[in-house]
Amino acid sequence: MSSSSDSHDTRHPAERLVPVRIETTFVEEEAEPASLLRLVNVILRHRRIVIGLPILLATIVCSFTLLRSRTWTASASFSPSESQAAQMGQLAGIAAQFGFSIPMAASGESPEFYVALLRSGAIRRSAVRSTYRMVDGTEPDTTWITGDLVELFEIRGRSEEGRLEGAVEQLGRRISVGTSPETGIVRLSVQTKWPELSVQIGRRLLDLVNEFNLQTRQSQAHAEREFVTLRLVEARADLAVAEESLQGFLQSNRRIENSPQLGFERDRLQRVVTLRQEVVISLAQALEQAKIEEVRNTPLITIIEEPYAPARPDRRRLIMKGLVSLALGLFLGIVAAFIIEFMAASRDRDPQRYAEFRQLAADTKQDARSMWSGVRRRSASRRGRGE
Repeated sequence: MSSSSDSHDTRHPAERLVPVRIETTFVEEEAEPASLLRLVNVILRHRRIVIGLPILLATIVCSFTLLRSRTWTASASFSPSESQAAQMGQLAGIAAQFGFSIPMAASGESPEFYVALLRSGAIRRSAVRSTYRMVDGTEPDTTWITGDLVELFEIRGRSEEGRLEGAVEQLGRRISVGTSPETGIVRLSVQTKWPELSVQIGRRLLDLVNEFNLQTRQSQAHAEREFVTLRLVEARADLAVAEESLQGFLQSNRRIENSPQLGFERDRLQRVVTLRQEVVISLAQALEQAKIEEVRNTPLITIIEEPYAPARPDRRRLIMKGLVSLALGLFLGIVAAFIIEFMAASRDRDPQRYAEFRQLAADTKQDARSMWSGVRRRSASRRGRGE
């Protein structure tokens, strides 16, 4: 009885646990070489994409460059005239004496003004509407091509205004305008498929700039002539009043040598008459100058370099485009390889989310197809109605 009770162990179960020593060995992993090796393995695993995509992209870019028509660039340069401000400065000075401000054409002498003028829609529309005539070098016989830029650029559209705006936008992409801060020279270049057309467009743009300057100068001179004419009438009236005052004073005071007060009054009236005479003379000269400027048709820009037909077409820059395409294609190929690798790893780690992704991608593709079909149906119905 006592032996059975002795054999029974009444200790707490936690006190009966036997401690066991567990030794854990940590192996330090070289993360950097392994990571680099994994990156290289990903690239090598998808080497067909990494190598094929740059070659495909470079082939497409080079083929497109070779298939495009050669372009020809005609260049010109001019300098704003420096005489316009000097010609109008006298009128502005006279007007300022009487508290008036006359808009001057000095802003037109700024090279930046001419750059903005050549880029403006009004100048480009006038150039687009102009008629050009040149020889078609692609034909074996001498064939003349005549038309405006809407026809020569082969702009398509449902309305005439739409075609015109399309030609204006395309002309804006074909012209380049810049200025030199050191010399103030404005440089213009035009690029088209025909050397003669590039030259003719460049000359037409320069003519339009001259026409704009002439019209602006003549309209300003007309306004200035009207102002000076009115002011001259007033100045002559003021002069007549001053002369009458002096005449009346002299008639009333025949002997003023012995009176300092009368001598001072005579000198004062004489000064008023002299001042108003000078104003009348200046206004008369300004009026004649304004009349001359109103009919003047001399150019306000100095052509430094006339547009000329280039001897050779523009460079294709095929090697540079090919190298850039290879670099871009290599980058896209590496990115595509890592995306494929990431998607494969996601499929193995979380099949449920990957299946959800595939379903969402399929639904998105179906929605895009439905939207595209709706757009095509609406477009076909509009064409059927003749809109």
